[in-house]
Amino acid sequence: MFGVSGVLMGTRFSGSQETIGHPAAKERVLRASGDDTVRSNVFDISLRLAWPAPFTGSALRNAHADYWLGREMDLLQQIEAKATRSRAARQAGDFDIAVVMLFGFVRITV
Repeated sequence: MFGVSGVLMGTRFSGSQETIGHPAAKERVLRASGDDTVRSNVFDISLRLAWPAPFTGSALRNAHADYWLGREMDLLQQIEAKATRSRAARQAGDFDIAVVMLFGFVRITV
């Protein structure tokens, strides 16, 4: 018997109408390519999320990431102001600052 034993998908669905999310974030996902992504902890720091090293997240690259990449320690020193700004940006749909995270889900068929 032949069949699929697993598939990695998730980000592909994040731009769909059925997915809960901000329309501006969905539009960015639909326009993006693999070259528009970045793996970093900049967004985690900005949202005050603590992931243990060496784990980082994959997100769409934006002006916020470009500014802080390589300057994570400086970002940590300004964490209160930047966390407030990141959350406000998400509410306002400003994804030049707010993160659009990329996800993968695994489905196993038997």
